[in-house]
Parts: sequence; C-alpha cells; structure tokens
Amino acid sequence: MEHIKMTGRNLMNKIRLKHLKYGVKPPIATQALKCQEELDEFIRGILKDDIDNSLEEFHDTIQAMLGLLQAIDIPVELIAEAQKEHYLKLKERGWKFYD
Repeated sequence: MEHIKMTGRNLMNKIRLKHLKYGVKPPIATQALKCQEELDEFIRGILKDDIDNSLEEFHDTIQAMLGLLQAIDIPVELIAEAQKEHYLKLKERGWKFYD
C-alpha cells in the first residue's frame, strides 16, 4: 500500500462515516463482541509493526463501533455532531491539534 502524507486538516476532510445496510440489524451483544475482535486484531497489527494490517484493522474497528451505535439506533449524523463536542472537551483539557 502506498502511504500518502497529508496535513491533519486535509485528512480529516476526507474521512466519512457511513452506516452499513443490514438486512437484519445485528444483536447488540453480537456487535459488541465484533468490536472487541476487531480491536484485538488492530492491536496485534500495531504490535507486529504491520502498517497495512494496522490501517485495515483500524477501519474495521471503527466500522464495528459504528455498527454497535447503529444497533442502538444512533444515526451517523449524531455521531459526527458528537465529534465536535469531543474535540471541544479535549481542547478544554489542554490538548492541541494539528491544523
């Protein structure tokens, strides 16, 4: 995989959250276990210093977590809006961000 360096702002403008279309909504417990499975795979990729696998598993982890929020009927728009509040909270705690 070719890795492209981008500024934080350009990169964040490219990330989009999308819910999956399910025929049948997965049970909450099943989706919670999927989140744990994907997180474990992500951490293994990091510990192996496998960039390609780490990136793949990062996105699998995010998608599984989105699926868990979707399972409890939280719309993707609300998730995106909550990100703004999250950044404000971090700024109040003294965190700095790249522009």
